Formats: sequence, C-alpha cells, structure tokens
Amino acid sequence: MAIAYEQTKQTQAHLRTQAWNNNAAVGCPPAPPEELLPTRDDCDGCLKTFLLTCFPQAFPLPFGPTHDRMVSEIQRGVEKGGLKAIAAPRGTGKTTILLRAAMWAILTGRRRYVCIVAAEETSAVANLQTLKIEINHNEDLKRLYPRELWCLSQLGNEPRRAATQHFDSRPTGVEYGRNLINFGTIPASRTSGAVISTAGITGRIRGQQSATLTGEIIRPDFVLVDDPQTKMSAGSPSQCKKRHETMMGDILGLAGPGVNVSGFCSCTVIYQNDLADRLLNRKLSADWNGDRVPMIQKWPKWMEGWDEYNQIRVEELSEELDHDRSRQFVVDNFDRLHEGSKIYWGDRKGPNDVSALHHAMDLYFRDQGVFAAEFQNAPLEERQKCAYDINVDTLCRRTVGIGRGRAPEDVDKITAFIDTQRELLYYTIVAWSTTGRGYIIDYGACPDQQRHYWTKHSVGYTLAQIYGDDFETYLRGGLDWLIEAIMENEYTTEAGGKVMVDRLAIDARWGESTAIIRKLARESKHRARLHPSMGMYVGANSKPWQQLQTKKEKRSQARGVHAKLVTPKDGGRRELMYDSNYWKSFVADRLLCSSGSPKALVLFDAKPHEHRMFAEHCANEDPIRCIGKTNNEVVEWKQREGGSPENDYWDCLVGNAALASTIGVETHAGNRSSSTTLSKALEKVLHQKPKNQFFRDRT
Repeated sequence: MAIAYEQTKQTQAHLRTQAWNNNAAVGCPPAPPEELLPTRDDCDGCLKTFLLTCFPQAFPLPFGPTHDRMVSEIQRGVEKGGLKAIAAPRGTGKTTILLRAAMWAILTGRRRYVCIVAAEETSAVANLQTLKIEINHNEDLKRLYPRELWCLSQLGNEPRRAATQHFDSRPTGVEYGRNLINFGTIPASRTSGAVISTAGITGRIRGQQSATLTGEIIRPDFVLVDDPQTKMSAGSPSQCKKRHETMMGDILGLAGPGVNVSGFCSCTVIYQNDLADRLLNRKLSADWNGDRVPMIQKWPKWMEGWDEYNQIRVEELSEELDHDRSRQFVVDNFDRLHEGSKIYWGDRKGPNDVSALHHAMDLYFRDQGVFAAEFQNAPLEERQKCAYDINVDTLCRRTVGIGRGRAPEDVDKITAFIDTQRELLYYTIVAWSTTGRGYIIDYGACPDQQRHYWTKHSVGYTLAQIYGDDFETYLRGGLDWLIEAIMENEYTTEAGGKVMVDRLAIDARWGESTAIIRKLARESKHRARLHPSMGMYVGANSKPWQQLQTKKEKRSQARGVHAKLVTPKDGGRRELMYDSNYWKSFVADRLLCSSGSPKALVLFDAKPHEHRMFAEHCANEDPIRCIGKTNNEVVEWKQREGGSPENDYWDCLVGNAALASTIGVETHAGNRSSSTTLSKALEKVLHQKPKNQFFRDRT
C-alpha cells in the first residue's frame, strides 16, 4: 500500500513538472528577417531613426529643431554620459520621446538599467504601462528586436507567468511588475538581465537595484526624468525645495557609490523659482546644464496686427460664429503678420490654423499668463501662487508656555469644532484673546487612540467598537459623549480663573451625517451653544460670497467675515456657514506670522513629536491663486499632490476660526460686535458646570 502511494506521488510530481515545462518553457527566439538587418543597424546607430521607424503612429508630424536637439542630447547622454535638462513648451511630445528612448537604450545594449522618474506615482505607472503596450502590440518593434523582447513577449501580458518562465530548463528571471520590467536572460541577447523601472519623484527612488541570475547587482545607469512637477507642487515652495533636493541628491546617486549616473530631464516651467526653474538655473543646478526652448523664439514685428486679429476673434467667440473672418485676416495679411517671427516648430498647428505662429498667437491671447509659463518657459511674476507654505517641523515647535487644557490669561472666547468621520470624531478647541490671538489649547479624537500619532489606516479604536454597529447609533453615541465632555469642561486660566467653551460647531456637510447632526443639535441640552456646520467651497468660478446673501436673511442672524449663523428653512438650530477657501487662507496666515504677534495662532506646550500629526494635517493642502472667467481672483486650497488625504485637524482649526468671527472675536479689524456676546445669565450658568473627568485625565 505504501509503495503504491509513493508511486502515485512520484507520478503526480512528474505530471506537474511536465505541465510546468510545457506551459512555462520558451523556445529559442527567432532571428530578425535578413531583409530587415540594414534597418535594424540604422535604428541601432541613431535614436531618431529608431523612433520614426518603430513608432510611426506616435510621431505623425515631422520632427522640429527642438525634437532633433532633444533626441541628440538623449543619445549623447546614453552613449557618453552626462546630464541635460531642457524645458520645452507643453505638448511638444517630451514624454513620448523619453519613454521610447528608454527602450532604445536597453534594446541596443548601451544601458542595462534605465529608471524613468515622473512627477507622481500614478504617472510613473502609466508610463510603464505605455511601454508594455508597445512591447506586446508593436509588431515593427518585435520584428526588428525579436531576441531582445523574447522573454517579455512570451508572457502574453500575463505577469503570473513570469515566475515560472524558463529557457533550456533554467529560469529566465523575467519580471513584469507594476513599476519594473526585467527583460529576462537568454543566450546571445543584448538585453539579458536588463531592467526598466519607473518611480514617482516623491516615492521610493533610493536603493533601486536588480540582481541578475549570476548574482551580479546592477543599479540604474541612466535616468530619464519626465516633467518632475505638477501644477500644485510647482506652487508650493516646500515641495519645490524637496523635489529639487531629490533631483540633486537621490537621483544623481542612483548608480551607487563612486559612479556617476547619466540622464536627461524634460520639463516645463510653471512658476518662477519652481522645480523646473531651479533645474534650468545653471548657477543653482550646474550639473543639469539646463536650457529653455520658447514656443515663439522671435516675436512678430507687427503686434498691432495681431491685436486687430484678436478683436475679430473675440467678436466671433461672443457671437458663437465660426472663425472664418479672423482666419481670412491672417491669410490676407500673412507676410506682415509673420515678419520678424520665429517659431520653435513649424508643423505645430491645428487643422484650421494658417500657420504655427497663428496657432501660437491663439494660445497667447487665450491666457497670456499661462502662455508665458507653459509655452514660453518664462512665467510672469504676478502669476506666482500665494506665499502660504506651512512647514511641518516649524509648526510642531510653534508653542507657548501654556500647558494642554489651560487657557491664557487674556482669554475672551473659547470655540470648539468637531470633524465627523465614519470611524472617528476629531476635535480642536481654541481660546481667543481680545486681540484675536488664538491659542490651540486641546485637540484629539473620539475614541481616544491612546497615542500621539496615527493614520486612518492604523486606527486602534473605532466608534462602532464602542457605541454599536449601526451607523446612526454609533455616530450619535460618539457625538453625545464628546459634546458632553467638551461643553461641561472648565479650563483654568493662567490667572486662576475658570472659563468654558462658548460655542461648538459640528461638521454636517458629509451627506450621511447631516440629518443625524441636525437632529442632535435640536435635542441636545447644550443646544444653545451648539451649531451644525456647513463649509462652502467658493472658488474662482463660483458666485462670490457677498452675492450668496439672501434678501430674506434676518438682521439678527450673527454674521462674521465670510461666515454666518443661518437658521435652516425647516427651523432648528442655526447653522454655521462659511467660505472654506477664505478661512483656510486666514488660518494659514495666522500660523505663518510671528508667534509673538497679537494675531498669531499658537499651540499648547508639548514636545515637537507630540504635535507632528496635527502639523501634518495642517500641511496637507496647497493654496493655488486662481483667476476665474470673470477675473475673480480666489486662493483655492487643494489636496497636496503626493500628500496624505488626512486633514481633519486642519478642518477643525479652520471651522474654529470661522465660528469665532460670528461670536465677536476680533479676527479682523472692526468685526467685533457686542451683540454676539453671551448674556450674563447664560455666562453664570456656564461657570457653575463641574469639571469633566475626561479632561482632568489629559491635562
């Protein structure tokens, strides 16, 4: 019986091995057709020939001087080494060239490990996906380089086959991952063990390496950087600084100790002193040897004629007409309009454009600021984003000598704000002085996570674990407990007095929670000091805040600056409505001014690492100065590119400031109002409340 069992095991193992050999074995790759050998030799010797021969669909237009220069610089870098950065106009085809140049460097055996760096991780993954499509579906490429692409092409775009693929009973080592492809190892192939990897500039760049089947460790020996900044990162001085440090440090150190990496960077300048602007500065980034290529290299002499053309064009747009008249104007005055001009690429024009200059002038008249930056690579000074740049390390140390849970001697009002999430409630409490100076005296979460730092992916205790499985049940339970803890707590001032929270607002904008919070605000015993909150996004193309005031609003409704307490149509507690973009700029300004200023926002005394989570929440959005269709200028706050989406304490702090302006805190000169102060009777009741155990344990 035992013998039969062993024989069965051996038979099954043999069948599995045979099936593995049949499914994963790759045969000997074919040689390129003899009639294609001259073409292959031409492609091997010239990157431009390779691009136009193997990728005709990617390059439907003839190359211009800028393309020739880019291709020449890349080939020189691949063959001889060195670094080069070129800023070319948006839409030049920089990415298209760079990705396929990486293939050329590997397929011709000139480089063994090429790393392609993009502005963010998603772009990096998309870049590699483009190369995978070419490898699997570009028949011209596979006919010219069958041996070099053999291992990858045999996978059939199925990554799971890579682990078992073998040639002549030996693993090929081919890889087909999300951020990396290894061309595999077979005899007489120039790409044996070669690698192309991609990475976002804010992601994992350091330490890239690959082990060959012989045990050799190879590192990137050529790097192609494709537009390493986004519009948002370009507007953030701290992100520009960090990305520039990455370009000058991490990327130049990819090849390993004692080895100089070679590379090419294509970029577009968006703002003055952004990452691209720094790379092109030969004093600041001499290693990159940067150059700028403007779309219009010489402006036409008769600009008055182009202004006349634009008047006709604007009239056509306003009357929703075709551009027949304006086009005919260019045709009739072609020589005068083009005299003295020089365009960077004569074939870049649309089907209705008379010339490349005609196309460029349309872009110029559409938005001169955008054109100066993204097409001329010379941004206008007034196009700079605002100077709100919150630094995490600096904010962690922005403390005063007042302990947690204690109020300053000059406290005038105390506000609190709760930000609702599905698993947690975040809160922040701010004490305001008579001058509008804000002291962040406490913040935290419910349930308490019992630590200084966590993320939403590492939450230890949730509302559902404590207050029940049903959403309404556990949200209401958590809010009831937290409101009680906040509203019944007394804070001791530096002078020994006792003060309490004057007003509390709860974020009710999240659709699932709106009805629950409104009901709670009506039923709570603290309803006199409790308000649901509705932050409003007022952008450059939105109706301005001043126009959102309705005629039916009562004068008795408390109004702050870009904030108001409004009674809902169906009655109930008044709700805090505020312009979130405006108040985010306000809070950023107060966090960046001198900590000794009478208008500053400061934190309670604690070690820097204890404030780090709060500081990171405040630094996860970027301010972008935007101009709307009606020339309305607004600072719009967007989630930071490559940053964490967690900004709950930031929302709490912004809500506190808006709420404070509606109850008489002098957030702005002249906005203080005695009509919004609490009545003496109410103040007397508040000061009789006992101190809550929850806060005594934490202070």
